[in-house]
Amino acid sequence: MLAIIFTSYVKKENQDAFLVPAKRHAELSKKDAGCIRFDVLSPCGDEVKFIEIWENQFCLDAHAKRSASGKEAPEMNALRYDKKMEKYDIL
Repeated sequence: MLAIIFTSYVKKENQDAFLVPAKRHAELSKKDAGCIRFDVLSPCGDEVKFIEIWENQFCLDAHAKRSASGKEAPEMNALRYDKKMEKYDIL
């Protein structure tokens, strides 16, 4: 299993608007094959974190391909000024 901590850096004035597509993205992601958990954490400073658990890399890759073609990604990209992804194997 894989754990993803994805951080979006969003200015405070954009956070409410950002959370609309972020929550929609989370709900869609929970329906993707191999998604065990997908949460959006409340903003802390400029950081909005997504916590994801995936069965394997194949499922994560399929999710990434699906989400890149959805409308949520460009909406979120327009509202964040940076992003960071951390990936961990669950032991």
